[in-house]
Amino acid sequence: MRLNDKPMRGAGGKSRHQLFEELDRPAMKPLPEEPYTFAEWQIGVRVGQDYHVRWSEQYYSVPHTLVGVKVNVKATTVSVSVFHRDRRVALHARRHEPGYVGTLSEHQPKAHQRYAQYDAAAIFAWAEAAGGAVAQFLQRHIEHHRRPALSLQAGRGLQRLSRDYGTERLQAACQRALQMHARAVSSVASILRRQLDQAPVNAPLPETPLPAHDQVRGADYYTH
Repeated sequence: MRLNDKPMRGAGGKSRHQLFEELDRPAMKPLPEEPYTFAEWQIGVRVGQDYHVRWSEQYYSVPHTLVGVKVNVKATTVSVSVFHRDRRVALHARRHEPGYVGTLSEHQPKAHQRYAQYDAAAIFAWAEAAGGAVAQFLQRHIEHHRRPALSLQAGRGLQRLSRDYGTERLQAACQRALQMHARAVSSVASILRRQLDQAPVNAPLPETPLPAHDQVRGADYYTH
């Protein structure tokens, strides 16, 4: 303390304490209300068609009007924030479960809000009525993708296939898809187009021959 109060000839006889009060203290700003928290950033992340962005192995929603737009994502140990044009457009509590999907209802279009409230139950009821394999396939889709909008599209896709091919064939096709460990509705549609649903479930799938090409030697090459 005596050193701080000691007058200094090079400072016009003022002490360090006096200079601090005159120069430094007026320029000081209050400390932040919250302590500094380390954050990671991802710049230029494009918003998916289901209005979610990915951080690590989790997905977080943003306003659906930002589909296809590039945003910046900031993650701390406790939160995930999304910014568009320097304005925060989404704030989520950070989760660490692989495949977690955080969807805020205010980010959803009206149609998806109605789906969340009513259509999900209706689609599951339809799948259960269509047959066990159909319901099991849809459940596998939900558990694997953990993306509500994608599973909504999948359920509607199965309903279209039911209208086009009939419920009985769709049931058989889903059973074949489960045997193949397929998770995409396009796989079910391919099974129906190729009429593989009408083959016994335990029968081997037909092999698709390789196209002819000069670089493909074939089995005969190795018999010489």
